[in-house]
Order: sequence, then structure tokens, then C-alpha cells
Amino acid sequence: KMTDEAILSLPLAKDKEIGVARMLESVAAFSYYMNSNNNVAFASALSVKHTMKRGITPHSPSTLVMFAGILLAMGKIEDSCRLSSLALQLAEKHNTRTTIAGTMFSAYFVCLHFKKPIQSCQESFLLGYRGGMRVGEIYYAAMCTQAYCIFYYFSGLPLQTLKEDWTMYLSEMIDYGQHTVRLQHLPWLQKVVNLISTDGRDVLKFNSEIMNENDFVAQAKLETNLLALEGLYTSKAELAYMWGNFDEAGAYLRKVDAVSNSMEMPLFVFIRTTFFRGLINLALARLHGSGFKYRRAYRKQIRLLRKWVKARNVNCVDMLALLVAEQKSLSSKRSNVDLVLPLYDNAITIAARTCFSQVEALACECAGRHL
Repeated sequence: KMTDEAILSLPLAKDKEIGVARMLESVAAFSYYMNSNNNVAFASALSVKHTMKRGITPHSPSTLVMFAGILLAMGKIEDSCRLSSLALQLAEKHNTRTTIAGTMFSAYFVCLHFKKPIQSCQESFLLGYRGGMRVGEIYYAAMCTQAYCIFYYFSGLPLQTLKEDWTMYLSEMIDYGQHTVRLQHLPWLQKVVNLISTDGRDVLKFNSEIMNENDFVAQAKLETNLLALEGLYTSKAELAYMWGNFDEAGAYLRKVDAVSNSMEMPLFVFIRTTFFRGLINLALARLHGSGFKYRRAYRKQIRLLRKWVKARNVNCVDMLALLVAEQKSLSSKRSNVDLVLPLYDNAITIAARTCFSQVEALACECAGRHL
């Protein structure tokens, strides 16, 4: 209930309070890593309360933005973005170098993509990475590099450059012992490599010098690294859809459902997955007849995207436009071009105007299938 000015004017905490703040931040971060959502909420709420009562510590910005993530999961998008912006302002005002990587990662990757084009977040991730490496905040420095690469991929920028950058950052993780984070992002790099490959390889084959799929799955299961498995199956579902293997794409989505136990927090990664779920379910409805299970699924995904667009998320207007066009195409006769084609044109135009070239290309393909 405090105003922005009151929060920014909070005094510095006494030295003895810094240890308490560090402990609370560590509990919240570990709970997030372990997918213990209730503990994340409890520890981050205590951290915010500690800051309001005891004053600003070097850990205040990062714990504020963790709590902002909880608010986002609760659907309080405006409050979440407000708290994230305040965390960044506090970090700048008090020069909190020791936690800058975590603050940058959580603020932009978790919350502020609702208010800023993802292309504009890239420099902040690199600043977080460099700041984290300078002070030894290696885990969040690594997360900043992965956020940078993921947003780069979604932005539709040149994939050859992305492959080189992502390979470099993942190699660096070996040197700094960031095995878990590296494992989670190997399928992303393999997806990029398969997309730009010119050697005629099977696009769904995830075996190369980067990773061996069987070994990867065994390692992820051994370590209970469900995010790694979710990333693998989501990547393969996306590629299967792009190559027109709709039944296979649906099978990979079922594998995603089998390993996913995270809350439905609308990170941009989750929003993009929701978009592809909608495309896949619409394609399956067209392929097998508009059955109830597919219809219920794609309608849910369209409702979610409508909600996020209504909340003024600037990065998913193009995705909603394409799903609406696909839904109209499904319910219209192929000859009814005048009714459906303007919807595809709208999706193509929005995607081009917002620089999401992947969605623009998908919209062109979907329009071609209708014609």
C-alpha cells in the first residue's frame, strides 16, 4: 500500500539486517529452483515485509522482483510490473551490484515483457550478465545469457548469429559449473541448429555434437530436471508443427503435460508455448474433425491470449491474431476466401510491424493452407 515515492525513500538498513535479508532471498531463490511455489511466495513476502520495516539492503531489489513474479502468477499484472520497475529503480539508486544479475533477469524475463517489446529487453540481460560475472553472481549471470538468447530467438533475428552466441554461453557454463542451467537450455540450441541446417538432417533428431537425446533424457530424469525435459518436448512439438507433422506435434505436447509441474505463470516462454498449443490443436481439429477435445483446448488457448492482450501485453497481439484467423478458417468453407483472408492479412501485418518474423512466416503458411 506504500506509494512509489515512499518505497524509493526508504532508509538503508543496518548492517545486522543484511544477513537476514540474504537468508530470506536464498530461501526464496532455492524454493523457486525446486518448484516449491508456496515457499517462494512465503519467503519473498517475508523479504518484502523485512525491507518495508527494516530498510533497504543489497538484497531488497531482487526480493521485490521475486514477489512481483508471485503477483504475476496471481493475475495481478499491473502490480507486478509496478513492483518490478521499483526494484530496478532501487537497484540503480543504491547501486546494488551484488544482486544486479538476479534483479535484471527476474524483472525483464518474468514481468516487464508485459509492458516492453522483448527486443528492448536484450541490453538489460547483457548488463545483468556482465554485472553478475563481475561480482560472482554466476547462476543469475548464466540465467541472463539464456534469457538473452531466448528472447533473441523469439524476436526472429538471424539464427546463425544466435547459434554462435548460444554455443559460447553454454560452453562458458561448463567452466563455471552451471550444469543444471546448461542442461535446461541445450534443446533450445539444438532446435536452432536444426532450423538452419542444410545437410538434410531430420529436424526432429536431437543427436549431434551438442547433445544426444537418449543420454539427455536419462540425465534429466536422474537429476529430476523436469524443466530440461519440458524444454526438449516443447522444442520438438514446435518443430513438428513447423514441418507439418501435426500428430507428432500433439504427441510431444502430451509428453510436455506429463513432466510439467510448474505454475502457469505467464512468462513469455509460457505465452509462446500457449500460442503453439493453440496452433497444434487447431491443426489437429482440422485434420481429424473438429472434435470436442481439440475445440476445448484451442478455445482455452485463445482465451488466455485474449486475457494477456487485454492486459496490454505488447508482445502477443500477433499470436492472438493468427489463432483467431485459424479458428475462423476452421469454421469456414475453403471457398469463403473474402471472410478469412483479411484475418490472415491482419496477423501478417501485425507480426511484420512488431518484428516477429517467425509468426509472420507461420501466418503466411497458414493462409496458404487455407487457400
